Amino acid sequence: MERTEIMGPEIVRRKIVRMAWEIVEDHHLEKKLWLVGIASRGLAIAKLLEKQLCAIHSIEVETIELSVQKSNPWESHIQTQLDQENLENSTVIIVDDVLNSGRTLCYAICHFMKRPVRQIHSAVLVNRSHAQFPVRATYVGTHLSTTLQEHVEVDPDALRVYLQ
Repeated sequence: MERTEIMGPEIVRRKIVRMAWEIVEDHHLEKKLWLVGIASRGLAIAKLLEKQLCAIHSIEVETIELSVQKSNPWESHIQTQLDQENLENSTVIIVDDVLNSGRTLCYAICHFMKRPVRQIHSAVLVNRSHAQFPVRATYVGTHLSTTLQEHVEVDPDALRVYLQ
């Protein structure tokens, strides 16, 4: 199957910078933000956002990993390496590489609803807009119109996005 690059390193960097500024604009009064990266590419995007947030603002940012089986999130146990009590009355931003149906993001949000967090937002590098669940991304790098048969692949190490 042929793969077409739709975003290269410079564009991905610009998208991350813009998303970071949007986050700062909305949360500049916060003392701390929790970025929760959905393993593994969402975590890589969260770390890029953390680096950029720390470069442009004095807000404390902590990034943690959330592990969930993306194909069947209802059959897997969601895991984080953090006791959820630490998140009480905090702002959590769940980060993933691509928002497709919204299933993974919905299950991630439900996981954090077990504690009284102040607010939950979401950030994705690519939104494909094939929503099947009532969730949306608060911060989006780019919106991409695709067919259901196409696949979007993010390579966070090379800062590239491909369409197959």
